Amino acid sequence: MTKHLPSLRAIQTFEAAARHLSFTHAADELHVTPGAISRQIRALEELFGQPLFERIHRGVNLTTFGNKYFTGISHHFSELRKLTEAMIPRQISPSLHILCSQTFAIRWLMPRLPDFHRRYPQFDVTLTTSSKPLDFSSCNADVAVRLGQGDWKDTVSYPLVTMPLTPVCSPSYPGTIGGFTSVQDFRRATILNSLARPDDWNSWLQAAGFEGQVGREMGFENSALTYQAAIEGMGFALAQLPLVEAELARGDLIAPYPFTLDNHITFYLIFPAGAPRNDMLKSFETWIISKALNGLSPSEK
Repeated sequence: MTKHLPSLRAIQTFEAAARHLSFTHAADELHVTPGAISRQIRALEELFGQPLFERIHRGVNLTTFGNKYFTGISHHFSELRKLTEAMIPRQISPSLHILCSQTFAIRWLMPRLPDFHRRYPQFDVTLTTSSKPLDFSSCNADVAVRLGQGDWKDTVSYPLVTMPLTPVCSPSYPGTIGGFTSVQDFRRATILNSLARPDDWNSWLQAAGFEGQVGREMGFENSALTYQAAIEGMGFALAQLPLVEAELARGDLIAPYPFTLDNHITFYLIFPAGAPRNDMLKSFETWIISKALNGLSPSEK
């Protein structure tokens, strides 16, 4: 007996789950429950006679067969999204969708965003965070902010803020390790590692002339968590200075060893190449570049 082909809904469900590698995120995108996603995937797996995903702790991975199927269909969905987005007049809804990393959103953009609302109350803003490789064809973002060197494919990018690195800690922390006067005192200190930026500490310690082993290391998922751990007195976080300027100004953090490493990594404002730039996007571009040039105002610190 010939098997019926799967519904377009089932294929769309698989494509979303494979793209996110998450049934939960696919459910959010398609406005259904994770259970509905699982049922559609299970029906496809029964049709194919083999699994599409490997269930792992806190997520899923594609099987070899699932990856082959995803590779074959993903281009078609990407083209459908591009065509549909191109056919929708952007001026219908003055809503700005910004995509950036969680740390940048929390530490840099959020303190400044109320000023954008005051200046441009006619524009709604949707802010989402992601650490995945930038691909405007697979997301609904109008503009993104990413850390890098400005070389993303099919984009137009503008440098915003350079990110020199320096160690920061709570004002009380040096006293807990018997003081801190030299880079070699890191032998008695705890360093707080961002697992999202695993090479930063080694680069900084080498450039600063440190020799030996640090006293202790602790790991955190992202830089935002390391900064909070430093504020709580747990050790030294290696800070991207513009992301902790408010805490340094308030005295919540200090930089007791004033050596900064300029690794030439910059946050860029990024637009999809060839996309029309309406008044809303032009206003946001002008505003965020001005903020990058001028830093935090006293009311934002």
